Amino acid sequence: MAKLAINTFVTTKISYANTLSEICEKLSGGDVDVVTTAIGDDSRIGRKYLTGGACYGGPCFPRDSRAFACLAHSLGVPDDIPRATDTINDAQLRWLIKQVSSRPYRRIGILGLTYKPGTDVIEESMGANLLHYLTQNDEHVIVYDPGYRADIPGIEIASSARMVLEQADTIVIATPWPEFEKIDDGHWMNHIIIDPWRQLRRLEKVMTINYVGAGLGA
Repeated sequence: MAKLAINTFVTTKISYANTLSEICEKLSGGDVDVVTTAIGDDSRIGRKYLTGGACYGGPCFPRDSRAFACLAHSLGVPDDIPRATDTINDAQLRWLIKQVSSRPYRRIGILGLTYKPGTDVIEESMGANLLHYLTQNDEHVIVYDPGYRADIPGIEIASSARMVLEQADTIVIATPWPEFEKIDDGHWMNHIIIDPWRQLRRLEKVMTINYVGAGLGA
């Protein structure tokens, strides 16, 4: 019970931040990082899991959130919060799919398949879910993840992030691996960068890059 409660509390926090991200995106000059930093500075809340913009995945969070909802429902307790959390999480994936699908491109590159940096697990990850959608719709995709090198039937797995940049014109930062930040700005030139994490936010000021960060109003 304690494990389910902890993980569901965290997923609720993530989905709350994602709601803020969507609101900020619709406001002129909106910036989710400003809002979540202010919230996180409150000692009652804290900054962890308040990024805003990216959906959660992995072997525990989605499963435990659903299990908590089922448990509450079976006991006759309102299950609105965990179910809303899952709904918002699904909406965040649809946001990403919409951003990718609405751009003109020759080939899509996904940087990151694991559900977080430092692991090789791709279960219910944002990158893996996006890849599944794109391949189901016959899009041309190339992927790279520093922690996941296994073959995926019908998918080209690049040997480096730079190889993805060389072969694709629309790039999705699906997992914020630290090595992506270290790539020189010049390698990102003339690309569309879709970055739910805003990991490469410095690129939004580069004129030859179409940078799309979640939670940023026009």
